[in-house]
Amino acid sequence: MCQLLNHPHLSAHIDETDEDALSYMTDLEIESFKNNKLGYRIRFHFRRNPYFQNNIIMKELHLGMGGSPMSFSNPILWQRGQNLTTQSEPRKSSRGVYQTFFSWFSDHSNPGQDDVAQILKDDLYRDPLRYYLTPLWEPRENGRL
Repeated sequence: MCQLLNHPHLSAHIDETDEDALSYMTDLEIESFKNNKLGYRIRFHFRRNPYFQNNIIMKELHLGMGGSPMSFSNPILWQRGQNLTTQSEPRKSSRGVYQTFFSWFSDHSNPGQDDVAQILKDDLYRDPLRYYLTPLWEPRENGRL
């Protein structure tokens, strides 16, 4: 989970409540489709938690029949009173940052330009140690922030 927080673009989508819910994440898995080189599935694995019932939350992106990008996700089965996406608007803000990271799962408005999915697949998943070992801040030469 720290890789998500240490990534400069992904961390902008994560607030404190998201951070707590994401602390229950045990694995991130990205599967490319063999029959469709432009399709892939992103799975977030979670242990039991107070936010939702799902063990896996998934988003899939691929080309549809006409060649246009499509996406879908499994519904998040929120625990009563814990739906993080209803606390804010599920759409992106004017800066392109989601109000809550979990809103990204249900946003299928522009799958061809899904920056979060692209970053997860092409950057974070390929080189997770880069963001595991690198904090967002760098100490100055004198050792202070």
